[in-house]
Amino acid sequence: MSTEAATGPQPLSPAQRARLQQTFEHANKTAEKALKDGVKTNFDYAHDMYVVCVMGDLANVTYFKALIDNLYKKFGGKKKESKLGGWFGGGGTSAGNLKKFETSKDWTGLIKAGLGYLKSNPWDSGVLIKMAEAAAKLHLLDAQLAYLKGARNGSPKDPDVNRTCAKVLAGIGRFDDAIECWRRVKEALPQDMEADQMIGKLSVDKTIKKGKYEEAESTTDTMADKAEQAARKGEAQRQTPEQKFREAIEKNPADVANYIELAEILATEARFDEAKRVLAKALEASGGDVKIRELGEDMQVRHARENARIAERRAAEDKTDQAKALAQQLLAEVNRLETEIYAARCERYPNNTAYRYELGVRLRRAANYSEAIKYLQQAKNDPKRKALANFELGECFRMIKQYPLSIQAYEAALELLSARDEEVKKQALYWAGKVALLGTRDLEKADKFLNALAGMDFSYKDLSVLLDKLQQMRQN
Repeated sequence: MSTEAATGPQPLSPAQRARLQQTFEHANKTAEKALKDGVKTNFDYAHDMYVVCVMGDLANVTYFKALIDNLYKKFGGKKKESKLGGWFGGGGTSAGNLKKFETSKDWTGLIKAGLGYLKSNPWDSGVLIKMAEAAAKLHLLDAQLAYLKGARNGSPKDPDVNRTCAKVLAGIGRFDDAIECWRRVKEALPQDMEADQMIGKLSVDKTIKKGKYEEAESTTDTMADKAEQAARKGEAQRQTPEQKFREAIEKNPADVANYIELAEILATEARFDEAKRVLAKALEASGGDVKIRELGEDMQVRHARENARIAERRAAEDKTDQAKALAQQLLAEVNRLETEIYAARCERYPNNTAYRYELGVRLRRAANYSEAIKYLQQAKNDPKRKALANFELGECFRMIKQYPLSIQAYEAALELLSARDEEVKKQALYWAGKVALLGTRDLEKADKFLNALAGMDFSYKDLSVLLDKLQQMRQN
């Protein structure tokens, strides 16, 4: 039987979030007082509370941004020497001391230890790079980017820091930022061939992303064509939809419909960061309308999915382990984000079985089987989702080796699946048969499921091997 790996922190309950927010607000007040009074011990006290917040919700980068800003103020913005030697194998440095956490794959422990080292030097790029690597292992993209940004603040011209940042930024389609990092590598190392190659490659990728590649043979031709078209059609004088809605917002900031339209325009152009900022303003203008909040959540998911899609494409093209790992990380980040959002919506709409089903699926993907089972058992009471909920329950019970329950759930799904669910039906027959054969050793049921699958698709996975195994076990 196959196994799945956990994919990062699990969603927080509303009570946990409330406690963290309370701690965060207290930390902010303490930090403000420290800045006003100039008492360093108050900065340290605020830092300790920020650490509680960061470790309580690693995915919430607002906490880390407040933490690092507090430390910058503690030192009056005067940078201390960054200890990059530990990052590249040197001994006796803070980054080098994080090695034990890497060896034991204690990624949350590494981040917590890193926050402790930052207390004495918030510009320690070596520590921040290590923290970014740990965040990547936990599939926390936003945290990874926040730590990398901190590393660049600490060592803005360092070629190794910029090289690391460039590769991550390119992987999620932030080509302008990645190119800027490669240019800094080039400035520090004029003979660096990789920098030259990547600046050229990313410039092409950027052009393709904007949809200009097929319109003309070069960027120059494309710009010329666009200018000619604008002159002919008078587009230069005409207001664009984006300008129209920005002007409407300026005239009437209370009308949230204009924010929503503008956000959709920006998202269509893959300008997701801007779209999210617009929806944040819409939420403020609406006084916290839950529907606007949910539009903002949906935009976060769209952005995460686009990042994952870009990373998957680059992994298929580059075929490097690093590119493949980033693609897997971003897919896990999508699942983590969706898990968090559906958990919040289940709290918000306790009678909505659709949200309970979706949350159950995400929890199952994250290998949180006991929680997934709870939500899927509730969702199977919905006639529209009963078949798929039972299939997902079969998957969960199989993974925790509750084989009789797994077969029972698969059977319930098979009774309800329609002709259009052929692929799911194949999976249910395959796993029900395999579990019956190798898990419960119920040869009669194994025969029923596996031969039913053979009638649909004899070439499915290792079906022929399982049928041979079934025959052999009967003979014995």
